[in-house]
Amino acid sequence: MKTFLSLIFVVLLISLVYSHVELAGITQAKYNGMMINFFYDQNGYDDAKEACEAEFANSHVCVDSEVGIIAQTDSLFIVPFGNGVRFIDMALGYEPNTGLPVNDCRGWTSNQTDYYSTCLIHRVGGPILPSFCDCQRPLSFICCYDLNDDE
Repeated sequence: MKTFLSLIFVVLLISLVYSHVELAGITQAKYNGMMINFFYDQNGYDDAKEACEAEFANSHVCVDSEVGIIAQTDSLFIVPFGNGVRFIDMALGYEPNTGLPVNDCRGWTSNQTDYYSTCLIHRVGGPILPSFCDCQRPLSFICCYDLNDDE
């Protein structure tokens, strides 16, 4: 029982931390997983953030948990999503069908098909679903504002 209550507390704490998230938008530009070819700092995560900031000042690439919160408020669905696929950030593991690593395209430094990132796929006439996308495929980023950020 104590473990269960601790888990509930952690979930509530995480919800409070991420509850001040707002969808900034979806980049018009499309990128493959090798972000260091686009912004040239050799830090793929920083370059992915720069991709969002180039179109939405003071934004960042949405992480999985932020997309989940946004989806619960339906704000993701009022943005013209179109038919297609978008990158989201921060998932580690293995793609279930191939066993290849899901690691944000090796920290946004690889455009090889043997690495994956998480993405959202909008099925024509259907829902928006989380999935895995190989890093060679050019995709837009889903960008978020952190309303807790005082910068």
